[in-house]
Amino acid sequence: MTESQPSHIRMQRGAFNLDVKCPLPSTGVMGIWGPSGSGKTTVLRALAGLDRHPGSRVQIHQQLMQDDRLFVPPHRRELACVFQDQQLFPHLNIRQNLQYAQQRRVSRTVAISWQQVVAVFDLQPLLARQPRQLSGGEQQRVALARAVLRQPRLLLLDEPMASLDHDNKQKLLPYLRQLNTEFGLPMVYVSHQLEELLALADELLVLHQGQVVFQGPINPAMLVAATGLPDHPQAAAVLQGSVTGTDDEHGLLQLTTPGGLVFWVKGQQALGTQHRLIIAANDVVLSLQGPVQSSVLNVLCLTVTAVLPTTGHDCLVRLGTGSEQILSRISERSQHALGLTPGQSVYAQIKAQAVRSLQ
Repeated sequence: MTESQPSHIRMQRGAFNLDVKCPLPSTGVMGIWGPSGSGKTTVLRALAGLDRHPGSRVQIHQQLMQDDRLFVPPHRRELACVFQDQQLFPHLNIRQNLQYAQQRRVSRTVAISWQQVVAVFDLQPLLARQPRQLSGGEQQRVALARAVLRQPRLLLLDEPMASLDHDNKQKLLPYLRQLNTEFGLPMVYVSHQLEELLALADELLVLHQGQVVFQGPINPAMLVAATGLPDHPQAAAVLQGSVTGTDDEHGLLQLTTPGGLVFWVKGQQALGTQHRLIIAANDVVLSLQGPVQSSVLNVLCLTVTAVLPTTGHDCLVRLGTGSEQILSRISERSQHALGLTPGQSVYAQIKAQAVRSLQ
C-alpha cells in the first residue's frame, strides 16, 4: 500500500527538468527504476532531506517533511538510508558500528531488537572484526543492519548492491526480503538492475529524463512500452506461492499460487513456506499441443491475453488465468507460425531450474 498524498519532487538544472510525484509505501517495497541520469538518486536524496529543492513537497507516513514553508532536517526524519558506499566507521569494530546506530535511533519505539538484527544478517561471527577485515558483501550486511538499528519507519536504498558481484547480490537479497516480510519495514529501493527489483519490489516507479512514465504494480509495467521493459532481456512475471508438496528424493518443491497455478522448483522447505516466484519471459516456451514424454516439469495450459510486438523482431505474449499472469518472449517467426491471438489456449513449458524462488 502507498500513502494517499504523494510526495512531489521538483528540480530544474540546466536543460534537465525533474517533476516526480512519488507515493511512498506504507508497507511493501517500492522500486525506482530508469536509465542513468533519469533522476532516481535525486528523488531519493530529496526524500531523505539530503538535498532541498524549492517547490517540492515531501510527506512520510502522513507527516509533512518539506513544503514551501517547512523543512525537516535529515536527522529528524524517521528514516534510514543505505548507499553504494557502506560508510562504516573504520576506527570502530562491527559491534561498535552497530551500537553507534542503535544509540542514535530515530524512533523511541524499538520494533526490531539487537538480537533480531544480528541474527537476520548473520553478524555474530563478525562483531569483533574491523571493517577493513570484511568482504564487500559482509560490509553491506553491516551497513543494512546499522540502518535497521536506527528503528526507521522507512528505509531508503540507493543502488546498495552496485559494487557487489553476482554471488554476493544473491546472498543479500533474501536479507532484504526478510526485513520487509518479517518486520514490516517499508522500503524505497533505487536500482538500474531489473533483477534486484524483480526480487524485491511490489510497486514500480519508472523514470525517464526526470518524468514518471509508469507507477503501479510491477507486473503490468512489463507491458508498457514507455518503460522500456518489454524489450528488456530480463523481463519477467512475479508471482506469490506457498509450498504445497515436496519431493525430497529429487530435491524439489511444489509451489501453488493463490490463483491455483502449480510449479515445481529446486529446493527443500517446509509445507506452507511462502515464496516469491520470478519467471523470465525468455524461459517460457509455448506450444499449441501439450508435450509428450518431456523433461520439462512445469506445463501449464493458459489463455493468451495480449500479444505485444517489441523491437528486435520479437513478441511478448501475456498468458493468464484469473488475476495471475506469466510472460513469454517468442520470435516474430514463431508468432507467425502459431498465430497466437487473445483468448487462445496454449501450453506454457517452464523448466524447474528456470523458476527462481525467493523465500
